[in-house]
Amino acid sequence: MQTFFLAPTRQNVGLTSVALGVVRALQRQGLRVGFSKPVAQDDSASERSIHFAREICQVNCPNALSMTQVVSRISAGEIDELLEDIVSLCMTAAQGADVLVIEGLHTDASFSFTTRLNADIARSLQAEMVLVAGAQEENPAAEVKLTASQFRGSGCNIAGAILNKAPIDFDEVAAQTAMGSVSLWGVIRNNPALLAPRTLDVARHLKAEIVVEGEIRSRRVLETVVTGRSVTEVICRLAPCALVVSSGDRDDIMIATALAASKGIQLAGLLLTHSTSIDPRIWDLASNAFDSGLPILRVPLDSFATAASISRVSQAVAADDYERMNAVLDAAAEQLSSDARGLRLARRASN
Repeated sequence: MQTFFLAPTRQNVGLTSVALGVVRALQRQGLRVGFSKPVAQDDSASERSIHFAREICQVNCPNALSMTQVVSRISAGEIDELLEDIVSLCMTAAQGADVLVIEGLHTDASFSFTTRLNADIARSLQAEMVLVAGAQEENPAAEVKLTASQFRGSGCNIAGAILNKAPIDFDEVAAQTAMGSVSLWGVIRNNPALLAPRTLDVARHLKAEIVVEGEIRSRRVLETVVTGRSVTEVICRLAPCALVVSSGDRDDIMIATALAASKGIQLAGLLLTHSTSIDPRIWDLASNAFDSGLPILRVPLDSFATAASISRVSQAVAADDYERMNAVLDAAAEQLSSDARGLRLARRASN
């Protein structure tokens, strides 16, 4: 059985989506794939990686150790005992599998031991390490080479690297040349549509009042339209997946938004600021448009503060957003299946 340990080169490289994308790509080859995230770093009750592995990839993976447990063990000098527990957990995940995929720890400035612990786990499991880097960074190939050198110095075997979030014009050939002996497993292209949160996710982030629920669970936010200009300048931005941010006393914007909705434009929603409401006369006139599936939210903040807060919505996929995570994993698996030499080697090794 082959064991792949995915480790990040820095923060925010999309480690979870890449790790589960590898799982899906291997499953599509007909392999029995085990998955483990041995240390939980998610604040939610259920680690997202494990949650999606179970619910979407249909992998029966064990629960992770909590970060509190890990910190306690390390503080007590019980590194060997901690590694024994992690190895046991991973071996449970590997039962009946042809390939085991392990998601390492995200780098975290609050926990300086994460990189060392990744190396210790990979070495203890005799796993082949796959580095995950962000291709949108200035020099991802140099970052991969440096990280590979550090892990090799710790006794780890580097199988290759996956570059995530690559721009359309990313030069894969040049990247492989610059990475030297580190094999490029694949490049996953950036797709803004896969980053779009649901209107529901924005509402949760803002703690917004839901005035009209509409299709809040299925509509997505690709653009925020703050309506500071005249309505004639706003009309051209009333496009699918646009979230309109305006105070309710902007009657012209309310009518324009209603007209766009009645025309069938799938706006992400209408977000009322300053705790305002739509004038009852306008609501009565455009009631069919406002009840056509358009989510309507309300917050006490002004438009500027609201827009600033929206910009800070997490790019992580919400635990109940199976549609988006499925799309993310499909995109990753399709690109890895066509590009990744490492995945083809995994297929041959299992035969």
